Amino acid sequence: MSLLRFDDVSLAFGDQKILTNADFSLEANERVCLIGRNGAGKSTLLRLIIGEQQPDDGEVQCMRNIRISKLYQQLPSELERTVEQVVMEGLAYQQQLVQRFETLSGYELDDKALKELETIQQQIEASGGWNLEQKVETTVTQLNLPAGKTLAQLSGGWRRRVDLLD
Repeated sequence: MSLLRFDDVSLAFGDQKILTNADFSLEANERVCLIGRNGAGKSTLLRLIIGEQQPDDGEVQCMRNIRISKLYQQLPSELERTVEQVVMEGLAYQQQLVQRFETLSGYELDDKALKELETIQQQIEASGGWNLEQKVETTVTQLNLPAGKTLAQLSGGWRRRVDLLD
């Protein structure tokens, strides 16, 4: 199954057509580069992919449990956060899964809730969510990031590098 698929997708803003009956798919391990002039619709296409924009016609399908991240063009403005805190914030989804698992584990569960607990456990294990602190430490070490420094103490290039992990 494709990671991402556009089926007959059309989108226009007034008279300006951005996509007309577009079909494409993105497969695992495939690399894609998006090139175009200003105003050609590159950002709009990305907004369609992450669900911030809906097509006028057609369907955008993403594989279940796929994680799509967005790197904003602006540098982070909350400069008092440490590098370590920003990296941990990038693992918010895994944190939510662990919290949901712990909450459900505290109750007597029916069959439906047990199935949900099993699904959550599989998602946590697949994403390495049981060892979040270790995951942060490994990421910081592998990328040679200054864990204890705040974003205010970093250059724009280092802030951008840290922001990739958020």
